[in-house]
Amino acid sequence: MLQQDGSVAWPQVECSVPVCAVQPASAARLQCWHKQWDAWTKGHTEAVGALADKMEALLKEAQQGKGEGNSKEKVSELTECYGELEEKQRELQELELGEAGVGEERLANLQRGIQRFAALARFG
Repeated sequence: MLQQDGSVAWPQVECSVPVCAVQPASAARLQCWHKQWDAWTKGHTEAVGALADKMEALLKEAQQGKGEGNSKEKVSELTECYGELEEKQRELQELELGEAGVGEERLANLQRGIQRFAALARFG
């Protein structure tokens, strides 16, 4: 099932249904489903972009020595955010929306930025 209790079920839910209970969906029902799916995937895509924006802001703050907390805490927060970003990117790829997420170049730049900051925090 792709929809359960009126919302998108992801990952899909598997269930058994008697064949005699299965009916073709009406055009109106399919149209509603496609609108719901598009809104759901758009929300996931926007969440990935927002997370990348947050990480870029954190990196900028950290590199300028601004913000609260010490360098080790910032490295930890950045690393956690990067892990979450990778997870969300994989989910978009599973949904076959890989092009909609953060580009490979931006992802690589974030990773290099974290690595540089971590090295500076360790030796600085």
